[in-house]
Parts: sequence; C-alpha cells; structure tokens
Amino acid sequence: MFEIGAEVMHGWPGMAKVIEEMGELQTIMAKIMSGKGDTIYWDESNLVYPLLDEIADVQAALWFFLTMNEGRLREETMGDYRGILDHRTRAKQDQFMEWHWDQLREDPQALKEQRRVDEPPGWIEDARGTAESHGQTPRPDDTWGPDPRC
Repeated sequence: MFEIGAEVMHGWPGMAKVIEEMGELQTIMAKIMSGKGDTIYWDESNLVYPLLDEIADVQAALWFFLTMNEGRLREETMGDYRGILDHRTRAKQDQFMEWHWDQLREDPQALKEQRRVDEPPGWIEDARGTAESHGQTPRPDDTWGPDPRC
C-alpha cells in the first residue's frame, strides 16, 4: 500500500521509499559517528561519498513523495501545504543554526576552526526565499495544522 506504486486513493505513494532511504542515511551517519567523525571507516572505505549518495537519495525520495501526494496534501491543508512546509523548514533552519553557534561560542577553539563564521551557507538563504517568492505569508507560530489566522 505504501510502496512507490501505491494508488493515490488508497495510500501514500513513496512513503516506504522515504523511510528506507532515511534508514540508509542513518546507517552511514552512525558509522561516521562511531568513528568520532572520521570519514575513513575501519575497512578503509571513505564514507563521504556514500554520505552524499544517501543524502541525495533522501532528497529524491522526499521530492517523489511530495510530488505524488500533492493533491492529497493540498486537500488536507486547505491548499497551504507548501506554505506550511516552507515555514517549518525556515524555522528549523534558524533553530539548528542558533544551536550550532551557541555551541561554538562555548568552545573558542571550535569557533576558530569554523570555516564560515560570518554567514550561513548560500543554500539556506535560497530556501528562505521560497515562501516570500511565492507570496505566501509565514505562520505566526511553529505548530502544525492549518494557519490559525484563516
């Protein structure tokens, strides 16, 4: 029912694929974490390439899931699923960056080693432009569900 070819009326096409790909990404990340951040694994394989492959696979699976379930998402959110995703994405990006900088401020040596201390990576700004460029208004709080202002 949830595999790639699930019928739209009976399931969520692509849901199982998203879960599968996230599991594969977790496996690679766990290997890197078990090596205390070293990307050369015990068998001498370089984990950077599998890490990038699995990140791309998760992105592709999420794209497929959102594309195939757009009608259902649009219907169940009164047409605002994209605004909800954009708002939540931006809020989480801001939160994660704040946590990161808070940790760096507590460790002066780590702050010196941080490559980009002045600005977040460009792709964060690109993602932030999405809601504004589509004329969508961010929601006033960080909750799920329909916009309470409607």
